[in-house]
Amino acid sequence: MKYIFIDMPVKGKVRTFIKILTILTLLMVCAGGVFADDFTWDGGGPAGRWTAQNNWYDDTTTTNDGYPDGADDTATIAFAETINVGANAFSANSAVVSQAVTVATGGSFTTVGALTVNTGGNIAAAGTGTITAGNVLTVNGTGALSVVDGNLSISVGGATLTGSGVINST
Repeated sequence: MKYIFIDMPVKGKVRTFIKILTILTLLMVCAGGVFADDFTWDGGGPAGRWTAQNNWYDDTTTTNDGYPDGADDTATIAFAETINVGANAFSANSAVVSQAVTVATGGSFTTVGALTVNTGGNIAAAGTGTITAGNVLTVNGTGALSVVDGNLSISVGGATLTGSGVINST
C-alpha cells in the first residue's frame, strides 16, 4: 500500500501530484486572510498613544491584543480623543477616521486601500509627516486633512470631497 504512488503509471503520478498541489495552494490562499485584523480605537490605554495595544479593540479576535500595523489590517477611529501617531509608521489596508489624528515629523499614516475622513475627523501631518491613501481618499461632511510642511499622496483612484470636507496644505 505504501508503494502505490511509485507503482502508478506516469499519467497517474502527474494527476495525483496536481491534486496535491491544488489542495496545498487552496490552503495557502485561504490562510492568507487569517492574519488580517479589524481594529477599533477604544482609548482604553495611555492617552492618545497609537501603539498601545490597550487603546485598540481587535474586532477579529475580540480582545485588546494589538494595533493596526500591517497592510491587511483595518482601523476605525471614532473615539473622542486626539490620537498621536508621532514618529511611528502606521500602515493598514483601510482606515475610517472620525476624530483627530496627528502625524508628527518622521511619522506616516498610510493605507493600501481606502482612507475615509468623516465628519469630526481630521488627520494632520506636520514637518516631514506623511499621509498616504493607496486607493481612494474620501473626506465627508466637515472632515479635514491638514498638511503643514508635510506630504499628502494619493496613489490611485483620486479624492472625493462631500459636504464641506476640506483638504488644507500650508
